[in-house]
Amino acid sequence: MKKILFILPDNLRFSANFSTITLPGLRLPHLGLCIIGELLRQKGYDVTIIEEKIERVKPEDLVGVDLVGISIQTVTAIRGYQLANYIKKALKVPVVMGGTHATLNPDEVFQHDVDFIIRNEC
Repeated sequence: MKKILFILPDNLRFSANFSTITLPGLRLPHLGLCIIGELLRQKGYDVTIIEEKIERVKPEDLVGVDLVGISIQTVTAIRGYQLANYIKKALKVPVVMGGTHATLNPDEVFQHDVDFIIRNEC
């Protein structure tokens, strides 16, 4: 079974969190990776999603991973690139990047250790 790790990086500077839906008494996380992750689980993949606003990625999270997907917005792009560069050098596994920033700035994304860009994913 392929083990896939999806990461929603945290931003390294203050900004609003445009991917979190806030309603009175309810906060919903960015759902794009949850939807993709569930579709992959239904096909037999082992999927883990790490939301760095909750917990930062740790080296032990990367053990045994076959592919890493990182979803970035403009405010999280710097951290996303740091993760991609580190993961590619440390693990030598495919790194896939998606999200709004990757969709709109593919040339910039490919200046980093990213193998594929998924555009307009959800």
